[in-house]
Amino acid sequence: MKKSIKYFIGLFCTVLLIAFVAYMLWLRQGRSLNTELIPTAEVLIHEPLPLPAFIYINPHAGANFDLICLSLLGSELLKKGRKFTESRKFIAFNTFLYINNRPISPVEISYPYGGSIGDEEGGTVYLCYKPELEKGIHIAEVTTKDTSGTEFYYKWAFTIQ
Repeated sequence: MKKSIKYFIGLFCTVLLIAFVAYMLWLRQGRSLNTELIPTAEVLIHEPLPLPAFIYINPHAGANFDLICLSLLGSELLKKGRKFTESRKFIAFNTFLYINNRPISPVEISYPYGGSIGDEEGGTVYLCYKPELEKGIHIAEVTTKDTSGTEFYYKWAFTIQ
């Protein structure tokens, strides 16, 4: 009986160790760009896509950075007649950032009212992220929806040196 308990504990520890190693490898996987995507990233560095009207990115595409902040413009993402103060959380919670095809969670979310009293469609939602990435080239993509359900996206490349 004691041998079977020792065997079970040894087997359990081995499985736990394998699961831990697999998890660590999975975490590391998104920290660098898959080699198959490097040509796409290089094209995006040298020929960035035009920045759509709904977003500003700080820093700009191709720049070197530690923190990335997105400014989502309510005037571009609100259905006519919707008020920014009622829709700002919708915009924030329907916006996703992917780096190297892995989702990144924001470290800071801000919902300022923006605009003037007579213009509640002029607000901006700010989302900031601090991705932990290895040195090298990376691809980022942001996706969001406007309040009528239309999806928008933008893709760009950047380097960490």
